Amino acid sequence: MQQTLIDLLKCATVGQVLSQRNDEARMVLAELRRESSVEKAFESKKMFVVKQTIGEATLHKLLCFLIKTFQDSLKITNVANEMSASEIFEAADMLMGMGNGEYGRESVFDVIEAFKHFKLHPFDLYNAFNDARLRQIMTNYLEHKADWLERHNSRGRREADQKPPLSLEQVVSDYHLSNLGQQTSGERAAQQLKEESTKRKVAAILENSERIAKAFEAEDVASQPIPQPETQSE
Repeated sequence: MQQTLIDLLKCATVGQVLSQRNDEARMVLAELRRESSVEKAFESKKMFVVKQTIGEATLHKLLCFLIKTFQDSLKITNVANEMSASEIFEAADMLMGMGNGEYGRESVFDVIEAFKHFKLHPFDLYNAFNDARLRQIMTNYLEHKADWLERHNSRGRREADQKPPLSLEQVVSDYHLSNLGQQTSGERAAQQLKEESTKRKVAAILENSERIAKAFEAEDVASQPIPQPETQSE
């Protein structure tokens, strides 16, 4: 199904992808969206690998199509508050991992899942869509994906970890510790796992916060007026 979408977009230019509505491609995307999942996104080839397979230009057109289709679904009433064709072009570069892009090691299905996740858990876009809001959507999804990975890994550890039963000495020791109000060996292990999970989540949040801050900083710089040279009066 993904290859079908790629074939539909391959012959079009980026300008055509962004300016002309391709209902057949949108229907294929709807099918992809329906069968997509976080697990499929996690297991799919990452964009830096796909770029080597189908070519940078084709992957870029595919991402432009995903962003444009998502923006159209937002029904923004003021066209001036939408991303322009050139902004979508640059945003696709960012998602693909060009320049300072951070998402090249995510999959195309991660982008699809990010937009799905926003639809299920929306935040106020204030009737506007731009690079900073796109990054926020990706950040929220990646935090959701990190939680899914944590649950997935925990389940895998439980299934793989076939520990031998506690010895009589350990049972007696834990019994006395419990009566004294102190942590048992099982409670210490559970707390350690919880602390490790918290550290990973905090690290992910800090990293994503830096991405958002950089995006807003770039947006502020772009919005500042260009100083005009002073003219000397004769």
